[in-house]
Amino acid sequence: MDQPNLFDQPQFPILPYAGTSGHSGSASSEERARRDDKDGTTAYRQSATLDYLRRQSVYGSTWKDLASHYNWHHGQASGVLSTLHKSGVIARLFERRDRCAIYVLVECVDGREVDAYRKNITRTEMREHLATIEEMLDEGRYWEASEFIGALRVELG
Repeated sequence: MDQPNLFDQPQFPILPYAGTSGHSGSASSEERARRDDKDGTTAYRQSATLDYLRRQSVYGSTWKDLASHYNWHHGQASGVLSTLHKSGVIARLFERRDRCAIYVLVECVDGREVDAYRKNITRTEMREHLATIEEMLDEGRYWEASEFIGALRVELG
């Protein structure tokens, strides 16, 4: 197996959520994310997580394992795993351990089935989709509404 070189490593911080590492949508959560992204906290957590996953190899890590190792709370551990998963740097396995998803480096998947990243839908997007479906039903476009709902199911997993 080829050893990774400096040029194979991601540049930190990885900010896939509209230029941030992600937040819940509240003003305080967004402020915290932007502060962590700017002061190096996000870069540290991402780098530390990849280092931890490298050491865990094919065994991988759940959010609980990661949180316990670094003394992080649930949001810090699951947030960094989600960000790295969304960016394609790590994979989430279909396997579970202690009722939690297992994350591994992409090169440690070892032929196991992986769970693709699924986007969370915002309330605004949900309202828009529901309005579209309602309009279709009101106009008697039942087949089109059914197809729209089917496409949403595929998109959202």
